[in-house]
Amino acid sequence: MTQEEIIIGNKLILEFIGAEKSERHVTPFYKINEKQFGYDFQLGFHSSWDWLIPVAKKCIDAYHDNRQDIFEALHKCDMKKLYKAVIEFITWYNKEIKN
Repeated sequence: MTQEEIIIGNKLILEFIGAEKSERHVTPFYKINEKQFGYDFQLGFHSSWDWLIPVAKKCIDAYHDNRQDIFEALHKCDMKKLYKAVIEFITWYNKEIKN
């Protein structure tokens, strides 16, 4: 993944989880919780299980179908596949369910 793809994916995740966004900085700053925060290019959804697992759980809880890729990536403990599956799910969810 390129840095640009990661930033786009992170922004999708941030919107999906309802992260707080601060416009006080030149670059938007996000707060997920007391321990997870940063600029969009600093966020660890693509590189940390601690960041990604809660998002995967929210995807699973949000809709009971269309999650097979998430389950498979979790079963294989494949972070890259899980990140991709989460992004694909959120994209689908935003298009088909949310709107």
